[in-house]
Amino acid sequence: MSKKIKLENTQDFMGKEIKVFKSDFEIYKHELSQEPYYSISLKNSHGGNNVWGGDSAWEDCYDKKLAQAVFNEWNGTLYHAGDKYGYTINP
Repeated sequence: MSKKIKLENTQDFMGKEIKVFKSDFEIYKHELSQEPYYSISLKNSHGGNNVWGGDSAWEDCYDKKLAQAVFNEWNGTLYHAGDKYGYTINP
């Protein structure tokens, strides 16, 4: 698993564990509710293709500092969590 993959859709299966370019991801601010919440998502996906967060029912997603810390600590490895969820930062 040394070669990085250019991921275009977090639902596309590319292997159980993959390494991606962190520069292809961003912390996205979802403003659909009264209080904004955050996700780590593929750039230009408008908050779709999340690999962390993006769930208004998950309290951690409302903490921008936590989202930034998760992003900073993330080494670019993604784990496939099944067809329903696609890839995530945590196995």
